[in-house]
Amino acid sequence: MTELEKAQNLLDTVLHVRRESACPFSSEVEEKFKNHCLSVAYISEKIASAVRNLNPEKAYVLGLLHDAGRISDEKTEGTFHGLTGFDYLIKNNMPSAARIAFTHCFYEPQLNLSMYRMKPQDYVRSRELLKQISFDDYDYLIQLADILNDCGRQCTIEYRFNSVAKRHNLNNEIVKMSVSRLNELKKYFDEKCRCDIYDLLQIDQKISV
Repeated sequence: MTELEKAQNLLDTVLHVRRESACPFSSEVEEKFKNHCLSVAYISEKIASAVRNLNPEKAYVLGLLHDAGRISDEKTEGTFHGLTGFDYLIKNNMPSAARIAFTHCFYEPQLNLSMYRMKPQDYVRSRELLKQISFDDYDYLIQLADILNDCGRQCTIEYRFNSVAKRHNLNNEIVKMSVSRLNELKKYFDEKCRCDIYDLLQIDQKISV
């Protein structure tokens, strides 16, 4: 079995387990979640194809599994999907994907820790894991790709954060700082691709929430 086939099977398992859980996705939310994962995978692969020393197939696999932690419901189960995904993928012998399931949550560690209502032990564990990780281009790539679509629809960074802020009532200062950091990441990959990422992905910058 190839890494891609294994990743597809693991995502199917995430959907199956969540479907059978005490807090399943609605059919609409499940479809949006699946489309989001596929879109992140596609965007990651597309950008990686334009960047020297990045493997497009690896990028696709990492993008596909970045939200594996949604196998459980954060709100009702008191979990943090970054750690849940990490544990799920480590258990299934996918260490690179496990790392991404965790690191995609942290554009800036201190900022993003404050965005989640974690259990105290999850804060401690997250901080300890972050100390052990030196972020590389795959970590940054999936962070960016995760934000360049909303429920499977490709979009600008600003569109995505405005949409998320409305759904989850995010603090304006957190949104502002996150958008600033992600625009830095976009510029970083613009330079590596030698083109505007929005042009590469054919994202309409005029669309507003």
